[in-house]
Amino acid sequence: MRPISLTSVFAKVAEDFVCSCVTSDIQPSLDARQYGNVKGASTSHYLVRLVHDLCSAAKRSRNVGTVVLTDFTKAFVNDLIKHNILVQKVISCGVCESIVPWICDFLCGREQCVRFKNKLSRNITLNAGIPQGTTFSGVGFQIMINDAVMNSKSLALKYVDDLSIYENRHIDQTDDIPKQVNKCLCLADFYTHLP
Repeated sequence: MRPISLTSVFAKVAEDFVCSCVTSDIQPSLDARQYGNVKGASTSHYLVRLVHDLCSAAKRSRNVGTVVLTDFTKAFVNDLIKHNILVQKVISCGVCESIVPWICDFLCGREQCVRFKNKLSRNITLNAGIPQGTTFSGVGFQIMINDAVMNSKSLALKYVDDLSIYENRHIDQTDDIPKQVNKCLCLADFYTHLP
């Protein structure tokens, strides 16, 4: 079970406004292989592209296709993504400077409790993570995963917390996948508080 952040109607309206500005600002720097939270793109587009690329290459003689499918299962869990890293990435993606303080305030100092059978737990203050159930959660993770597997022989398709790294190569060529997987693991370790 993942905790869902409940916010007031006023906060949701403000968040929608900010997220539309952020989405517009990051569009030029967004990886074209990102299908999550992108208008007009869906999981179907993601899967069709992956299958098409693999099948097209499979027709060539002595060709090998390799695929690594990852799901950052706890992508939105509140103890993972470091706020300072997310804010740095927000800035580097070209988000308007006047929106950055709002994002910092939105992320930092959030309190959370759990309701179970009409009983509430005590509140805890969150020091990391993107609040799930908010509009910004998808945009924030889109920003976090944007630079994964860039500038490599391997291809990558991204859909929110799913990352497919794949390559098609001649059997005599060197496999690039292990190097890319190791890079992703290092980035994930750097970007998050691992449990």
